[in-house]
Amino acid sequence: MGAGGKAISSATMRSFLAPFAALALASCSTPAPCAPGACGEGARCVLGACQPASRVPVGDRSRRLVVAPRDVAAAAENLQGGSFATLTMGSRGAGDAVVLLSFDHGLGREDDVEAAWVVVEPAEGSATASDWIEVEARDVPGRFDGARVDWARRPATGRPVSSTRTRGAQGTPLRVDVTELVRAWIHGGRRDGRIALVARARADVGATFTTGLGAGAAPRLEVYLR
Repeated sequence: MGAGGKAISSATMRSFLAPFAALALASCSTPAPCAPGACGEGARCVLGACQPASRVPVGDRSRRLVVAPRDVAAAAENLQGGSFATLTMGSRGAGDAVVLLSFDHGLGREDDVEAAWVVVEPAEGSATASDWIEVEARDVPGRFDGARVDWARRPATGRPVSSTRTRGAQGTPLRVDVTELVRAWIHGGRRDGRIALVARARADVGATFTTGLGAGAAPRLEVYLR
C-alpha cells in the first residue's frame, strides 16, 4: 500500500525498480578483456580485466611477469588418468579434484613481489556451477612428472595458503592469490615453484577449466614486481 492507504500498481513498481535492476546487472557483469594501458583514465588492466585504480592491489609502476607452466597434471577422485584437456572442479560426479602446476619462475631474492596470482581459464562453452566451488592453493614440496600423475599417484601437498570461490562459466577466469607462496619460494631459494589447486566435491554441476593439455589456454602464473 502507498501513502494514504492507496495501492501501488505493479506497473508503477516495475518503473520504480528498473533503474536499480540495471545498476545491479552492471555491477555484476564480467570486466571486458584488456591489455596494459588500454583501460583509460582512472582504471588499470590487472589480470586481463579493467579495474578502477582505487581497487587495484598493485602500484602504478609494477612490472608484470607472466610465466607459463613447465609441467601440468589434472586428476579427480572418480576419473581414471591424469592428463585431461579440461577438468571439472567441485562436481560430485568427478569427485575431489586437483590441478598441479610447476613453474620455472626464475625469480631471485633481489626481486620484490608485490602480488601474484594463478589464472586458469574456463573451458569453452562450460556451464555455470550449480553452487559456489571453493578452490584452495597449496604448495607442492616435491617434484612431480605430470605424465605419471593420477588420483592415486598425486604428490603430497602442504597446507592451504589461500582460497577463492568460483562458479566458472565462460569469460570468468579462476584467479587464485599465491602472493605469499611465491614470496616463500624466493625466500627459500627455490627457482622453480609447484602449486596444487584443490577443490572438494560440493556441487551437482561443477566448474570446468582448461589445463593446457589439449585445446584451450594453459594456466599461468602472473607476478607483479615493485
